Amino acid sequence: MAYYLSKHLHEIATDHGTLLYHSKNGNNLVIHEGAVEVYQMLKAGTSLEKIRQEVEGDQLQEFLEHLIHKHFLVEGQEPAPACKIPDEKYIKEGKMLEHLRLNVTENCNLRCSYCYERVSDVWNQKRVMDWDVAKKAIDSFLITIQKNQKKKVSVRFFGGEPLLNWNLIEKAMDYIKDHLPDDIQVNYIINTNGTLIDDLRAKFLAEHSISVSLSVDGVREIHDKFRIYPNGTGSFDVVDQNMNHLIRHKCKFNLSVVCTEQTLTRLTDFIDYISEKQKESDYPIPVCFNFVQITEDEGKMSEEEKIHSLIKALKYADEKKVQSFGGLSHFVFEKLLHNSIGSYCGGSGSEFSVAPSGDIFPCSGLDIKLGNVDSFEKIFQSEIYKNLCQRKSGNIIRCKDCEIECFCSGGCIADVVSKADQSHGYFDGYTTNLTTRQEEKGQTYSDLPEQEKGTSIKQSDEKHPHPYCEMQKKLFRKLAEYYLL
Repeated sequence: MAYYLSKHLHEIATDHGTLLYHSKNGNNLVIHEGAVEVYQMLKAGTSLEKIRQEVEGDQLQEFLEHLIHKHFLVEGQEPAPACKIPDEKYIKEGKMLEHLRLNVTENCNLRCSYCYERVSDVWNQKRVMDWDVAKKAIDSFLITIQKNQKKKVSVRFFGGEPLLNWNLIEKAMDYIKDHLPDDIQVNYIINTNGTLIDDLRAKFLAEHSISVSLSVDGVREIHDKFRIYPNGTGSFDVVDQNMNHLIRHKCKFNLSVVCTEQTLTRLTDFIDYISEKQKESDYPIPVCFNFVQITEDEGKMSEEEKIHSLIKALKYADEKKVQSFGGLSHFVFEKLLHNSIGSYCGGSGSEFSVAPSGDIFPCSGLDIKLGNVDSFEKIFQSEIYKNLCQRKSGNIIRCKDCEIECFCSGGCIADVVSKADQSHGYFDGYTTNLTTRQEEKGQTYSDLPEQEKGTSIKQSDEKHPHPYCEMQKKLFRKLAEYYLL
């Protein structure tokens, strides 16, 4: 039986090389010169026998075996996608859960212009989490991860501005450390606007190995347009000074930038600022760039211009020896780098985000209530939680056979839902374009015959294009060209 190139194999080619990657299993490979020539012969339909006759060199067989091993080159029927959809038993036992987010307050001392709380009926009620709610969430989380023998988990303190409820953070940290077995590794994270960091708090964060994600949106003129106090004054100078407390105690932190159109125009200036700030410390200060689709931009920059600005900043950061990494701008591309495929983020069932009321959500950006800390176990049995957990690559109608399917995996659910009705299939991947007869029978997408799946996808794509998708594809390609080629 003859070998052929997988229909899920894609390429990104530049003058410096070609990246081959598989959109279903995540395998990837950068090839050059002779290997590119062989690949082009395979694309043209040349048989392996003829290639072996025409191409000299001992490395040919090794390269061909490499392509076969990665399922780039296949014979017979193509292997099933690498990402497995978790079954109901696995989900109902709580085995998906690995991350706990405590939204310790909905209050904030700033009034950032693009804050999601402005448009949310869930997160804008100015509630403060009390210890009873936090303890119930922590206890249930620790019981679940120990029962399921999880060894690496995360706990994130979020808000509002979490430092407004500092006493609860201290109490929660001490409680977790006292009740957690030594063989479980916890990654502690706190997201803060930085205005309330002082020397004592910086020392506590450092001593408890809490990673700080510090929101700074650029140089003073840019930052102070967005991150302002209620009286309209900017917060940059306060944050700049408070950063010195973190540096003094060698606290692990990064600067998180929300990339609006105005921010993008001054990123290189911001990198200069970070470069100078690093000279005050003896360790790097990474910067994280975040494209958030729900951000209300002015609409003056095209997708290409936004991506160009980001790539320019990344190159400049390398020149200035400023570490730049991931965030929401790199999220999809990093899946390729680490071959971590299946779902976009913890919002697909692996994270519980606890509101001050005790209500539990998939994340802080998605206003879909799963349950409450008083009924923690019941969430695992619910249909909506099952749908979240099964929102995986290969199981989302709109994403079937996309060129970056297994890396993007449907993207950020909050971003997607903000731009499209859930019934169009962006959210759970089950109900799009099912006929009335199928809905009455309770059939899901996975129950459909292959020919009906294809029809459903085609109709959905034509009727409901999503603005998120094209930008992710373009950004993925540009990041691949920059980092790998």
